[in-house]
Amino acid sequence: MKRFIAWARVSSNEQELRGHSLDVQEKSLRDYVAQLDGEMVRMFRVAESAQAPGARKIFREMLDFARQNAAKLNGIVIDRVDRASRNIYDGAALLELRDKHKLKIYFASQDLDLDTSEGEMLFTFLLGIARFDNRKKAEVVVASMRKRVESGLFVGKAPYGYENYRTPDERSLVRVNPDEAPQVRQIFELFAFHHHTLASLQQRLCELGIIYKPDHPDFPLSQVYDILTQRSYIGEIFYLGQWYPGKQEPLVQRSTFDRVQTLLGGCVYRSHQMTYASELITCGHCGRPITGELKTRSTKKGLQEYQYYRCCNYNKAGHPRIRVTEQEIDQQVLGLFDQIHIEDEEVRGWIVDFLKTKAGADQQANREKLAQLQRQETRLAEQENELLQMRISREITPEQYAEQATRLRDRAAAARLQIEACGLERGEIADLAVKAFELSQNLRAKWLTADYAEKRTLLEIVCLNFSLTDGKLCAAWRKPFDVLAETAFVGFGIPIRI
Repeated sequence: MKRFIAWARVSSNEQELRGHSLDVQEKSLRDYVAQLDGEMVRMFRVAESAQAPGARKIFREMLDFARQNAAKLNGIVIDRVDRASRNIYDGAALLELRDKHKLKIYFASQDLDLDTSEGEMLFTFLLGIARFDNRKKAEVVVASMRKRVESGLFVGKAPYGYENYRTPDERSLVRVNPDEAPQVRQIFELFAFHHHTLASLQQRLCELGIIYKPDHPDFPLSQVYDILTQRSYIGEIFYLGQWYPGKQEPLVQRSTFDRVQTLLGGCVYRSHQMTYASELITCGHCGRPITGELKTRSTKKGLQEYQYYRCCNYNKAGHPRIRVTEQEIDQQVLGLFDQIHIEDEEVRGWIVDFLKTKAGADQQANREKLAQLQRQETRLAEQENELLQMRISREITPEQYAEQATRLRDRAAAARLQIEACGLERGEIADLAVKAFELSQNLRAKWLTADYAEKRTLLEIVCLNFSLTDGKLCAAWRKPFDVLAETAFVGFGIPIRI
């Protein structure tokens, strides 16, 4: 009896609906082998596109099996040409089996004899048609996806916080997921303004009972990172390595998103809202920056958060393992302020004049910087418009437009943030410092009620730099505060570096 192997492939559910399912093909192939008075030695089946890795692997296995057992086989049976392959390379491999190993190729649903010149020509022609059809479909799909992107729509599964849905006319759109969106906003809020690392944020979400999915309640660390870096939440969509403007409702403010990216790009413990972090203080032992970290402890009153400051080399062998609480540093700073508490009106007037002069210079520099940033913002808007016109006139490719547009939007957002910062009324902070020295006995109360930005400004006005040695804060004073501190040194017990 003749011996055959068979190949069956289906690439989509649509083909099953059209009667080309694997079961239908297999029955057709077995019936055809029976007509040839033969038996089927082996059936190779695959339910993937011809170009999919799985389909390619099984097709190569079929070719290898045919080569190794060519002497025991009479041929290969395939339903149709396009079920075997949709490119000329696989077609050439089948012809090699025919020519080199004398294996006849049969097509159960097509009257095609490869042993004739006409049959081989028709086989090559049908392969070309299949390849053309495959590439045409791919081009249509790519064009359709690009059209969706250009119209601001997602081309695949929506990210966490959104959900896909179909309109009555079968359009695929995206909307905000009412359960997940609040969690996305809270994740950004916690990381941006509550001094968390990725690990501590993951733990905090668990403590707050925020569930990722019903079947997977805990947020994976990788998912937390993906959420924090997902630009879809500021109204953009991702396609082919680029970000494009989207139509979905943003879940996060651009300023918050940019803040999170800044924090992610630096030390995991760095927080611009921790008064003594952000390289304000250096370590007296090694000169590295003092960083802040947030720790959670279980007490009788429940979970409590504590802010600590330590050297970046804290865990390095041989380095003193000393951590200082924010409250301890606060007390030392207040001690520094007590050192420059004076009653002499002449000296006080000298200090006030200095602060007023410095504040005026800062305000002038701030106005100049603001004007420069506004000119930069205007120029970036002009560049965005020019880039759009170049895209409309097809002077640049969609990929070039997407890449450059993303870069311009990021620069424009950064400029707007700086403009907002420059636009803040800094006169209030300067007045606070002047009044603090005019009424120096009230400086302690002013400090205790000041926010982060005001505290940092006061420290920068009064001191050049700080170092922390064995838990003790050492300050290098600005002039004329160095004279004040030296005069008032005796009796306070806090070291001053002049």
